[in-house]
Amino acid sequence: MPSIQSKIFYSSLRIFNTRMFINKAVEKGKRGNQPFFSDIERKKYPILTTTIEQKEVSTMGQDREPPGHVIYFHGGMYIAEANIAHKRWMVNLFNRTDCKITFVDYPLAPEHTYRETIAMVVNTTKFLADKYPHDNFILMGDSAGGGLALVLAQVLKDQRFEHQPKKLILYSPWVRLDMDNPAIQEMAHKDVLLDLDLLQKSANLYAGESDLTHPYLSPYYGSCQDLGEMHVFYGGDELLAPDIRLLKMKCEQANIEGGFYYYEGMGHDFQLFSFLPESKDALRKTIEIINGY
Repeated sequence: MPSIQSKIFYSSLRIFNTRMFINKAVEKGKRGNQPFFSDIERKKYPILTTTIEQKEVSTMGQDREPPGHVIYFHGGMYIAEANIAHKRWMVNLFNRTDCKITFVDYPLAPEHTYRETIAMVVNTTKFLADKYPHDNFILMGDSAGGGLALVLAQVLKDQRFEHQPKKLILYSPWVRLDMDNPAIQEMAHKDVLLDLDLLQKSANLYAGESDLTHPYLSPYYGSCQDLGEMHVFYGGDELLAPDIRLLKMKCEQANIEGGFYYYEGMGHDFQLFSFLPESKDALRKTIEIINGY
């Protein structure tokens, strides 16, 4: 059962029709001109920032010793930039682990399609592997970023990349952009954040002319083998839960190491709401996974 705090929180989101405000903000499509991390934050953590294909790649704790190194991909339906909740999550992880954390500001639609995004994140991973050759990489992402992390692991395997990530930690990952699962329609009224029509529009913008079932768009259709441990966190009341359950079945049939962590009554990307008990539990479990070398 969800906590009392979560019940009150989600009731408030429904009353204020939060989904409508999110849709309006996303559809405006404004891009920020400021770096993701401030000058004060760059000194505090400390952060090394480089530019790869005109996009920001920032590593927190650049001087921390190996082995742990998280590469984080934010959510936002492939059309929205990272926000303060993503930054808060990374800071919480940074303060409670000994690992480096790299934030990747990857290319977004409609200015770019998945081909350019994948090329950029692959080049970023190779750059980090060259710079930190003794680090064990963990691919982490939420929502669209979770799907992108899974795609990246598949691409690196297909390219026979020598420095394959050891683990994947995915939160509410978007693993099927085709949205053809009939159970998705049944969940549409429960999710207070995601709008099905906007997701479908975003998927088509990101895909360009490509088939939405291509594994590099919808990683569910790709292989789960030899990608490293896979850890997936998701809520029972989120729009993407039916497809995440299908991914769970596929991983179980293939005997993939890791685990799926189900939170009854929780919505999409609940871990980003750091004041909720369930988010704190997800953070605790995540830290255990990261430190499990």
